[in-house]
Amino acid sequence: MKEFINTIAEKFLRESRKLLDIIPLAIILSFVVIMGGSLIGSIIMKIPAVERFLSQFIYSASMYEFLSNYTIFIGIWIAVLFTISVFPGNHPMFRALGYNRKGNNIRGFLVGTLLGFCSNSLAVVISLLC
Repeated sequence: MKEFINTIAEKFLRESRKLLDIIPLAIILSFVVIMGGSLIGSIIMKIPAVERFLSQFIYSASMYEFLSNYTIFIGIWIAVLFTISVFPGNHPMFRALGYNRKGNNIRGFLVGTLLGFCSNSLAVVISLLC
């Protein structure tokens, strides 16, 4: 039985085999980080200096909704970076955010931007057709 558990652990966990590698805990942690980040983004949106800055770009209620969604997304990034820095086993994730000749480079950024633009454009065209 112990061998079976070790085999499962080797297949599904990272080399460090930490407790946070278990799928249900990872799902719960992801949910908490996203909700916490949304709260952080909502708090950022209520800061008077941010409201004054964003009010320059707000001409309608839909524009306010659009900018507040992006502000919430910034809060989620803050929560993710905080979570990565709190758990030492996740520190290697910081390397994925930096420049790397093989993967993270300007060409990859431009390809990702182009794919995102094409994906969003396709979504807009489909919504216009329906």
